[in-house]
Amino acid sequence: MLLFVRHIRGRIEDYRAFGRKLLVYLDEQKKAHPELADFLAEMESLTRVIEQRVEKRKSQIQSPEYVAALTEKFRRELLDYEGSDALEKCKAITSAIVVVGGNQDELVGECRVAVKNLRQRAGMVLAVDPRTAPIANEIRRRTQAVLRNPASYEAPRH
Repeated sequence: MLLFVRHIRGRIEDYRAFGRKLLVYLDEQKKAHPELADFLAEMESLTRVIEQRVEKRKSQIQSPEYVAALTEKFRRELLDYEGSDALEKCKAITSAIVVVGGNQDELVGECRVAVKNLRQRAGMVLAVDPRTAPIANEIRRRTQAVLRNPASYEAPRH
């Protein structure tokens, strides 16, 4: 369970790093290509969705260390515990872990959708405004790289 939480968190952090690096690139392009300000502002706005999604779920995803502490507490206090309240104590810990895992699963999918939207929109603008070609192609190259090797929970479930 802890390995899975760390794996999904790693994918979330991959998306966040992608977003931060792309924002730096877009800022450089704004200075170099002021004539593309509207396009670059749109790409920046779409890129910022990643961090907005993370901020929305920040309190629910906690940290891998939080899940490790819950796991250790379970092992230390409940593994051999046979009191009449064992089920309730077990549920309290496992429920807290489920909140983290469920929110991470949703968040990694939201990050993936944000990147896919960015990729698609860059391609659409490229089709109607050839001036954006070098930047749009670079955005599409970068998005393709981060979208590779998704975790199973990144795929839509509907």
